[in-house]
Amino acid sequence: MNFKKSTLLILNKRERELDFIKGVYKRRFQAEIESYKSSED
Repeated sequence: MNFKKSTLLILNKRERELDFIKGVYKRRFQAEIESYKSSED
C-alpha cells in the first residue's frame, strides 16, 4: 500500500513538472509568434 502511494506521488510530481514545462514553452512560443507578427507589419 505504501509503495503504491509513493509511486502515485512521484507520478503526480512528474506530471506537474511536465505541465509547468509545457506552460513555459507555450508562453515562449506565443511570444515568438507575437514578435513575428509585429515584425511583419
